[in-house]
Formats: sequence, structure tokens, C-alpha cells
Amino acid sequence: MSGRQIALDTQPRRIQRRRRKGWRAPDGAVYVGRHVLPADTQPLLDALTHPPCPPDTAWQVMTRRGGWHTWLSPHADREEARADYEHAVTTHGDKWAYRLVRVTTSYAVEAEHIPEQP
Repeated sequence: MSGRQIALDTQPRRIQRRRRKGWRAPDGAVYVGRHVLPADTQPLLDALTHPPCPPDTAWQVMTRRGGWHTWLSPHADREEARADYEHAVTTHGDKWAYRLVRVTTSYAVEAEHIPEQP
């Protein structure tokens, strides 16, 4: 048996892969690394097309007075929340920072206003 042959009557054994130029695995060796996709990829595709977070979304205007706090109640309609945000910025934007936030299980800042410091 040469260095590149594997006897077929023995138990499976681990072969250390090499990075050296020209190295090849012995004849009959099967690579069973972690980077092989399973035969049935449908569960993976379902997980990507149906995210685990709920589709419910609310819009919230927040103000920073020390830390970020909610200002008024959340809106189901983005345009209503945007109108509240713009009203807050035009009336109190010189004193307070405001941001419009899309609220789900987590939040993403949609717009933000921070007044200039004197």
C-alpha cells in the first residue's frame, strides 16, 4: 500500500488536510467538512424568506432628555408619526433632540434631529 492509497478493509480514519502546494488526498478519501450544504435546502430557504420577527410595525417619536424616551403614543401609520416628528422638531427642535423610530421586536432609527450645541 503506497502513501496515497487507503485500504478498503480498515475502519474510517481521519486524514489531516495539508495546505502545501500539490498536496492531494489519498485515493478513495471522502471530504466531509462542515461547509457542505445538506441535500434538502428547503428548510434553510424557508427560514430566509420567513424571518422569525413579527411583521407588526409601529412608529414612535422619541426625545432625548438625558436618555432616549418615548414621546406621545406609538402610531400604526408612518405618516401620522412623521407629522408628529416634524411638529416636534419645528416647535422644540432648538432645545431637544428627536428621532422617529420604527418599532418591532427591536428598533431602527428612521430620522434623527440633534440641535446644535452653543
